[in-house]
Amino acid sequence: DEVIRLAKRNLEFNDVRGGEAALLKWGALDAIDYYGEADIVMGSDLTYNSGNWGVLSETLSTVLKPNGVAIYLTLGHSGFAVEGELGGFLTTVQSQGSLVWMKEDSAYLEKLL
Repeated sequence: DEVIRLAKRNLEFNDVRGGEAALLKWGALDAIDYYGEADIVMGSDLTYNSGNWGVLSETLSTVLKPNGVAIYLTLGHSGFAVEGELGGFLTTVQSQGSLVWMKEDSAYLEKLL
């Protein structure tokens, strides 16, 4: 898969040791093989289908270590309401018991450091 190949190349280019780029099916049952293994999960443009927000949130909470961090990036595009979409997804994440920090929050910076 092209996305995985590019992600692996980025890991190598940035000299990330111990990092892995792999296909991950969404859902707690599909992600159980990676239970509690990830310090960081990074994703982009994953929330365009609101029907998948719950299963994406489940997947993140399944694979992350107890103090793990999910970093989600989104820029949007024409006809795309970033604030509404991202807000809806973050509400789903919070309703499932995960903490959310935004770049504007002081806790965000403390968590990254």
